[in-house]
Amino acid sequence: MTFEILKNSHTYIKKNRLSKNYLVTISIGKKYYNNWKKYSLNSWLSYCKNNNLGILVIHKHLVKKKSNYWKTPTWQRLLVAEYIKKYSLDIKNICVLDNDIFINSLAPNIFKFSNLKKISVVNVYKNLPHHRTDYKLRERIVYLRRLFLDKSFPLRSSITASPKEIFKHYKLGSKLDNYFCGGVMVYDVKRYSNFFKNIYLKYCNKKYQKIFAANKGVDIPLNFEVMNKKKVHWLDYKFQTIWLFELSDKYSFLYRAKKNRSSLIRYCAEEILLNSYFLHFPGTLKDSGLSWKIPKFFKDKQLIKLNYLFNKTKIYLKPKFLKNIN
Repeated sequence: MTFEILKNSHTYIKKNRLSKNYLVTISIGKKYYNNWKKYSLNSWLSYCKNNNLGILVIHKHLVKKKSNYWKTPTWQRLLVAEYIKKYSLDIKNICVLDNDIFINSLAPNIFKFSNLKKISVVNVYKNLPHHRTDYKLRERIVYLRRLFLDKSFPLRSSITASPKEIFKHYKLGSKLDNYFCGGVMVYDVKRYSNFFKNIYLKYCNKKYQKIFAANKGVDIPLNFEVMNKKKVHWLDYKFQTIWLFELSDKYSFLYRAKKNRSSLIRYCAEEILLNSYFLHFPGTLKDSGLSWKIPKFFKDKQLIKLNYLFNKTKIYLKPKFLKNIN
């Protein structure tokens, strides 16, 4: 069976013929597509309007399900650039995003901070802006999960493993000591369409299917291939602030909150986004994935005004001193 990318799998949410820079996400299935539209899309639209960007959503599988080359939608994100190139969509550069991401409408244009000769991503292991070390932060995540969510959650797992340990476990060597989350990636379509397609096809091989049988995600082999070829450009953590890290480091009281928990989650997430650019809710456990579905998130008029004051206005309040101080 030959490899084929299916056509008519996309929808333009917002076109942009000027810069030809687009945010792209994969939301396959009515449930995922509707959740993205309900919770995340408004923040994307505001951001794209302010930065002259387009939005494209892949809402159908890019590979036939019965094909030997079919893999989950998280893997199919590697075929987005090839799809755009093959069907001649008028798009030059893309920022491929997971759909469980909120964007601060006043955040700077991510393309201006990217190196389009490389693949721009966010390091989720080093130089994190938390007062704990990166390893201690991960230990804290595990302890909180065991204490409040699942007593059987293992103390030692991939969460607390170093990048070197992760790559070694999956027989990919142990030299690389960085790691990014593939939920935010910026790159040039023409330059990297074949690169990502070849990664996809490589890991369709039975040899790798056995190694990654228990891991449905693409991030481990993706990290290995991108960093091994030295294609990485590191973006500021603000472009992919991880909710789980912030929750465990600064808002751990939410684990034990019972009254008004949904409102508290909303206020804390809004506070994080006020000080970030993109807020990502990766994972499916209760402390990460479910909290993505936040009603009325960032829609309070006072909060929107506060965001504007924090990010756009340049105010200098001249101090006024009293003449006589006793």
